[in-house]
Amino acid sequence: MIREQEGRFSCTDCGYVYSSMLGDDEVPETCSQCDVYYDDGKPVYNHKPIDDDSIEPNKECSQCDVEYTCFDCEIDQIRTRYPDARYVDSDEWVVPIND
Repeated sequence: MIREQEGRFSCTDCGYVYSSMLGDDEVPETCSQCDVYYDDGKPVYNHKPIDDDSIEPNKECSQCDVEYTCFDCEIDQIRTRYPDARYVDSDEWVVPIND
């Protein structure tokens, strides 16, 4: 959330400070510098989406088929590759950003 403090507009989540020259109608509603995801309605900061298209159907699973991977098998594969992954409210997997 962006708030005005002492004449400066800053993000309360990541601390990014926007130009004090912005007019009231130029201040964005949400911060363009931080990505905030939500897990059960609670904010999750400093995470990024997993960029992994290598999820494969499990041949031994009765719910998977040639092109579809069931969610249980997807969870197993993601958790194996990314132990700290979280499935957030926007229906995507995110992992912590390692600075």
